[in-house]
Parts: sequence; C-alpha cells; structure tokens
Amino acid sequence: MKQKNLILMVVAVGCGLVAAFLTSQMSAKPNVDKVDVIVAAKDLPIGMQLTKDDLKTAVKRKSVSRDSLPPTAVETEEELLEKRLTRTVHTDEMLNKGDVTNRGVVSIPPGMSMVALPIGLPQAVAGFVLPGSKVDVLASVRLQEKVRVLPILVNMLVLAVDSSTQTPKEGAAYQNLSTVSFAVNRNQALLIKLAQARNCDMSLLLRNQEEKENENDREYKIEEVTRLLQDNKHPNELKNPDGDTVVGPLKPEPTTPKTEIVKVPAAIEEIAAGTQITADLIAEKFKVIELPKDLAMDAVTDLSTLAATHSRAKRGMRAS
Repeated sequence: MKQKNLILMVVAVGCGLVAAFLTSQMSAKPNVDKVDVIVAAKDLPIGMQLTKDDLKTAVKRKSVSRDSLPPTAVETEEELLEKRLTRTVHTDEMLNKGDVTNRGVVSIPPGMSMVALPIGLPQAVAGFVLPGSKVDVLASVRLQEKVRVLPILVNMLVLAVDSSTQTPKEGAAYQNLSTVSFAVNRNQALLIKLAQARNCDMSLLLRNQEEKENENDREYKIEEVTRLLQDNKHPNELKNPDGDTVVGPLKPEPTTPKTEIVKVPAAIEEIAAGTQITADLIAEKFKVIELPKDLAMDAVTDLSTLAATHSRAKRGMRAS
C-alpha cells in the first residue's frame, strides 16, 4: 500500500513539473532577432564626403529587428567610407545604400536641375556657403533713376562650390571660390539668367540650417519678382521652350493725350482802334506766344496777311 502511494506521488509531481514547464513556454516572449544598422548621429548635408575621421562623429549604430530591416540598409561603416551623400540625412535616420555614391558629381534632387552662378568670396558670405547649405539669392538692380534691392530666389539648396561637392577639409570655409551651383527648377533657372541680363549685383544670404521655412518664403512669388526687375523701358518676359509664357512684360502705363499747341501773335502793349497794321507795327508791337489749339480757335496766326491789305484795327488791342 505504501509503495502504491509513493508511485502516485511521483507521478503527480512529474505532471506538475511538465505543466509548469509548458506554462512558462507559453508565457515566455519569443526571441527577436536583432541586427545593428548605421544611422546618422547628426544632420548630414547633401554632398558630404564621409571620410574615416568624419564617420567617427557622423554616424552611429542602432539595433533594430531583422524582420523590419530593409534590404538596402547600411550595416557597416565600410560601406560608407570615402563616399558622398546624395541627399540630406537627418539625425537618427537610417542610411541606405542609395544615399551614398562614389561618383564625382553629387546626385541632383528628383525634378530639379543644376545651375551655376558666378560669384565671388565676399558675396558668398566669406566662403561659409558650403554644399548642402540653404541660401537666399539677393539682387540689386538700377532701373532709370531707381535702385531696387530684393531676394530673387529663396531657400535654395547649394549642390556645389566651384567643382567641390564637399566641405573643405582645411577648415569650415572656402578660402577662394568663383561659382556656386544650386538645385533649381526651370523657372528659377530662367530667373537667374534674367537677373544676369539685367546686370544685377547678386550676393548670397546664408540661412539658419535649422530653419526649414519662414513666413517670407510663403509670400514669395517668382512672377512678382520678375516684374520687379523691369520697367516700361526695360520689359521682361520668361518663356519655356514650348512657347508658354511664364511671366509677360508689364502693361504700358496709360498716357495722357498730348494737347496740340499753336503759335499766335499777341500785342506787347495796347494798340488803339483804327491803327493801320503794317510790317513795322507787327515787328515792333507784337510777339509770338503758344496757346492750346482749343483756346486759339478764332485767333489770327499770321498778321502779315492783314498788313498786305493795309487793314486797320477795328478795335483796340491790349498787350498780352
């Protein structure tokens, strides 16, 4: 009897252990396969070349689930070494293989083109304008007796300075430069060429890189800027290759019809009635004045015809 109870006790303990094990397996969290990927440690500008020294501060590792990992994700720093960024990468954003290139020319953003503006070191904020910077293009233009100063382009992305698409290694600014290249749409490119044709004095305003947009950007209209670069004597017109007019010339200002003026003789002193009109009298006592035609409808314009007939004044003439 005692042996039978012992067996039952052992079986009960075994069943309890099995139940406890199964319960723990059912409640345990599944193991998630993790993998390290490369993300930006700070905002990285387009065109930046990722040197060995740059990688120490520019990127960091982040652990993510392998199931959520895109196939293009960068997993090692070696995949980035000595390559340039083809877009701006923000802090904690994952880097993909398509974000870097080993080509010499930086990729132009989709839907945009690239145009170069000849400009000197002082006009480029003493060389602190770098690839990846955002700038406004300021211009001054003289039209007749007026000088207009205005931003002709706002929030423009700098793609290159001269032929460089990366920050100078020798410091935080360029020591010399002659051109700055921007990402532009077609209308912006046409406006730059128009400003050059107008002999505008252009310079760059370096924007706060943390500032994405401001109220002035929302009020900016390229059509209005184009009109401000012209007057009636210097009309502007932007046209696309298909012939469509982007901005047309100013409408002529309404002009006041010119008043027709006639010349008539007028006495310089009073002449008594009955005085004979002679050539000498005309020469000595009359002068020629100008009057609007509508006020000189009945005036005699040539006294010599009267002198030829030896007429006498039927009434006195007063000096004008």
